[in-house]
Amino acid sequence: MIIRDEEGADGARVTLEKDTEFGAPYAITCGIYGVMFTTLYSSLKSEANNNFVKSKTLIDLYFSNDIDEDSLLKEFENMK
Repeated sequence: MIIRDEEGADGARVTLEKDTEFGAPYAITCGIYGVMFTTLYSSLKSEANNNFVKSKTLIDLYFSNDIDEDSLLKEFENMK
């Protein structure tokens, strides 16, 4: 079940789901079209909400040129 789904005009999307088919209570899928796509899993709702907000912040930093693609990918990898 999708709890939150936000798509930006800049070509990015972040979705928070509950009761995923992968066995995790929560999943956050996020991507920037043509650049990256990743999924983060959480067992706690609070952690899932924090990861959703952090994902949006990282994407905003990327589009404002405050973080490059390699750094963006490392940040998402560190969240796993």
